[in-house]
Amino acid sequence: MKKNFALILTLFATAPLFAQITSSSADKKPDYSAEPAIFLLDERKIEFKDNKSDELTMFKTLHRVIQVNDDRGIESFNKLYLPGGENNKMISLSAKTTLKNGKVIQVDNATVKDYTDEDGTEFKIFAFPGIEKGCILEYTYTYERDPSLFGIEVFQSGIPVVQSKLEIVSPPRLIFEARAFNGTPAKSDTATKGEQRYVAITAPELPEVEDEKYSHFSARLYRVEYKLSYNASRSSSVRMFTWNELAKRIHTNYTYITDKDRKKTEAWIKDLKLPAGATKIQQITAVENQLKKTIMVQKDLYTEAGQSIEQILKSKIAGTTGIMRLYGAIFDKLEIPYQFVLSGDRTSYIIDKSFENWNSADNMLFYFPETGKYLAPTRPDFRYPWIAPEWGQTLALHCKTTTLGDIKTAMADVRIVNLEDFSKSSHNMESTIRIFPENDSLIMEVKQMFTGYTASLYRAAFNFAPVEDQQKFMKELVKLGTNSEQVLESRVDNKEYELYTENKPVIITAKVKANQMMERAGQKILLKIGEVIGQQVEMYQEKPRRLPVEMPYPNVQYRTITIEIPKGYSVKNAESLKIKQVYPESGLATMRFESDYTIKDNTIVIEIKEEYKQAEYGVDLFEHFRKIINAAADFNKVVLVLEKRQ
Repeated sequence: MKKNFALILTLFATAPLFAQITSSSADKKPDYSAEPAIFLLDERKIEFKDNKSDELTMFKTLHRVIQVNDDRGIESFNKLYLPGGENNKMISLSAKTTLKNGKVIQVDNATVKDYTDEDGTEFKIFAFPGIEKGCILEYTYTYERDPSLFGIEVFQSGIPVVQSKLEIVSPPRLIFEARAFNGTPAKSDTATKGEQRYVAITAPELPEVEDEKYSHFSARLYRVEYKLSYNASRSSSVRMFTWNELAKRIHTNYTYITDKDRKKTEAWIKDLKLPAGATKIQQITAVENQLKKTIMVQKDLYTEAGQSIEQILKSKIAGTTGIMRLYGAIFDKLEIPYQFVLSGDRTSYIIDKSFENWNSADNMLFYFPETGKYLAPTRPDFRYPWIAPEWGQTLALHCKTTTLGDIKTAMADVRIVNLEDFSKSSHNMESTIRIFPENDSLIMEVKQMFTGYTASLYRAAFNFAPVEDQQKFMKELVKLGTNSEQVLESRVDNKEYELYTENKPVIITAKVKANQMMERAGQKILLKIGEVIGQQVEMYQEKPRRLPVEMPYPNVQYRTITIEIPKGYSVKNAESLKIKQVYPESGLATMRFESDYTIKDNTIVIEIKEEYKQAEYGVDLFEHFRKIINAAADFNKVVLVLEKRQ
């Protein structure tokens, strides 16, 4: 999609920003001397110019001043990686090291090298000379790249930033807006000076932000987004690149098919052999399963062949536009109502209803109004109605089809993509433990069941990974709750993707010799019963929580552990199995960890309920969340004492 937008970039520029993270109090200057490094200055300038051919060009300048205070700071900034490659043409670079004694050492530009990482990303790389504790590093780097009408600049990280600023410079006809997220700008300016228009946002002083457990760290950093909103040479009052405009473009692009495409689509549906009387859901799932089994999607494939339905059905390879066209053409022929949907990602950048940064609407979905459910055509690891959970619980552009005269088009409806109910995503467990004191051995029979969003990882592992990797995965999964690699037998059931829509659980069954779960202490057997639920996260946080609690998705974990008590033994500390943390304590609980037990004859049955009914809990609820997480960790440490009766 972004490449398609590049075709119109010669007309336009950039847009608004909104700030993000809390800055330090103005009357109390923070002490950063203990920090490994500090950004004393982080200035970024994005300049749009018309070249001799009246085409829009874009230049970006980075000016940064960094103080390094210790060995960690030196290690972090000893080598500097700057944007490189064909799309980032270096125009100029000046860099220097200023030592504590005032001596200045300039960087020799001949030492700047090209570097490509494992992902194929290209950089310019150089080392600062003479770097030492307490020195100041400074560089100014200007490079030319393809113009972008939309952009995001993240200013906050794990390093404090004393002063930062984004400036957007453009010809007067191009009116950009900028908005800061996760904080309030210290200053915002918009002005026209001679032949240039300026938009500038100065950030507040930005403290470092730690990546806290259960948080979408990247999404919470102070950033500035920009977009082109008006072209005064056309109209200074008609807003450009609105959500409505994107909805219309998407509808036009994704519904464009040729007569050959239409005939190939009809032939494909005929070959699918849908049963007579198939419901809409059965049709949707049959289409999705067949396409995902036979066609590979390469998201960044922008060739004509990757967009043509006829070519896709022949080559079995599709780009994003092509696969959206193919699904749409099939659903149209089957008379299944749908909407194209573009979602944000709540782990990184999300859609803002009032600020139309099209680059944040980058995840493709189909929405079916008759069922209220979604389908993710570019994700082979999910099936209707399950989508990548990070694309849900956040705003998305729904392209609602409408008719203007004889023309079909779409209007924007920006609303939340709802995730499936918490109870449908689970990691449940049934375990039976048999102890044989006469030979100090223990046998565990374990059944683990995965549903909903949780099941995605396991279905992917047992469908896409090589057999050898599947065996390793199974071994590690079983070891998680048994501490043993002595697997006597194991199997996987319901791994098939055709079972995903009806949410049949992926079931991992294993029989394991797990002597490590018990120890002898004279006449006593110490049973490490808590380890059956696997290692748990512990949250003992001294610093105040800064970020809200964010779960990948709402979910439940129900476990039943049955212990057959050896003849002649009794349990001495069964009450240690009773742990309860529930919020709220009265009323409908939104999160809980609760374990209890019953004893009958020679059997003890432990029931555990762990529930998180929301995807997000505010900072004010962190202490309640922490108690529940730690309750699970406390259970993990429980050791039952089985004593031989005299």
